[in-house]
Amino acid sequence: MFSLCLYEMTVSLDSMSSTRVSKTCIYFLGMTVQYFYFCNCSETADICQTMVRQSLLQCDWHAISIETRRNLTVMLAKIQRPNHLRFYNGMLVISRAFFLKVVKTAYTFVNFMRLKSA
Repeated sequence: MFSLCLYEMTVSLDSMSSTRVSKTCIYFLGMTVQYFYFCNCSETADICQTMVRQSLLQCDWHAISIETRRNLTVMLAKIQRPNHLRFYNGMLVISRAFFLKVVKTAYTFVNFMRLKSA
């Protein structure tokens, strides 16, 4: 959808009515902001997990009870890997870098389609 909206906005912008142009631009902008927010939330979740991991490592864990140490060890084992949103068994990792890849791919697709139609 990202590529198609961008293509429609770049190729047939002069032949569309002003209402349709504004509708397409608003739809494209809304979709872009929504997708970036989704990717940014995934990145924020990973940053929060990193902060929790750092605080657990820097706490005075050797001066606490054995039961609490055991619980901290379990927690540390669970937060060792990144906490980005993942789809398809980890093949798709949602992050800001992934957002940039999607934008770059959409832009490449639009340029390819513009060259094909010229």
